[in-house]
Amino acid sequence: MDSVLKQLSSSISPSGFEGDVLSLFKEMVSPFVDTIRTDEMGNLIAQKNCNKQNARTILLVAHADEVGFVIKRIDERGFVYVTNIGGIHIDNLSGKIVVFSNENGYTYGTFGEKPIHMTTHEDKANKDRMHISDLWVDIGCNSYSEAIKRVSIGDYATFAPFFQLIGNDFVMAKALDNRVSMYVIYEVLKQIEIAQNNVVVAITVQEEIGRRGAMAIANAMNIKNCIVLDVTHATDYPTINVNRYGDIKLGEGVVVPFGANINNEIQKRLISISNAHNISYQREVIPLDSRTDAAVLQNTGYNRYIGIISVPIRYMHSSTELANKTDVNAAIKLVRNYIETA
Repeated sequence: MDSVLKQLSSSISPSGFEGDVLSLFKEMVSPFVDTIRTDEMGNLIAQKNCNKQNARTILLVAHADEVGFVIKRIDERGFVYVTNIGGIHIDNLSGKIVVFSNENGYTYGTFGEKPIHMTTHEDKANKDRMHISDLWVDIGCNSYSEAIKRVSIGDYATFAPFFQLIGNDFVMAKALDNRVSMYVIYEVLKQIEIAQNNVVVAITVQEEIGRRGAMAIANAMNIKNCIVLDVTHATDYPTINVNRYGDIKLGEGVVVPFGANINNEIQKRLISISNAHNISYQREVIPLDSRTDAAVLQNTGYNRYIGIISVPIRYMHSSTELANKTDVNAAIKLVRNYIETA
């Protein structure tokens, strides 16, 4: 797990700029599929065929993009001003390291802020009203002319790659949303030598900014049986209201949600498979839009049955997300058994 997930999570691939992680994933899964292509939107689509007549076709979907930043302005002193790609807490950005990518390679920088010694009461009062345009990224330059040798307006960035194992079970990294689901699909394709059903994989783009890649998939593919893999919020740390958000713990297993965005029969089947194969799982309630590709796939284009399988993580959309290997392995086992028995 460690090497493959590290490569996927370390890729610099925010929404709209997913090329690097999709190229990496294509190379990883090509030995285990029969066909692989990229559509006009940028989604990566792979297929693994079985040899049975009248076999069912199952669509597995996971998004490739992560939250990030894009340069809007460079000032005369060489400081870089960005806007966010996707939902990010701007009040937590001070001191965070980001990495910009362009044709010249990578440029590292840090979000700057006055030290506490120079902070006034007025600064503290204004902090709640800050916009990301009030922040700057320091890339170690003293002038505009120096800065533009490294970066340009329109260059994109993500939080700096970081991957660390904690103890035997925990993984700490950026972009576990949703590279951990890409890893699950990679392992499933790798482990299934002879497929019992046809499997189509769609790794979608631009989920974090409106689930745009999934719209293209929904309109193009008439596949009735679909499983969306994504992450969900663990709620097992301080300040989280479990009465409001549910009781989801790291290390307690894969998450099987229920709600209007999800076909009841598929989710019951997932529960049945989990019980039959001793797969640890947790239940989650999503009464409205799941805010995943599943919502688009359910309501756009062809009619289809939607299921969701989620890996819980802590600190979603931050520079350092946390997952547990037990939950990841449970997700792999559940997806594999669903494909083999659906």
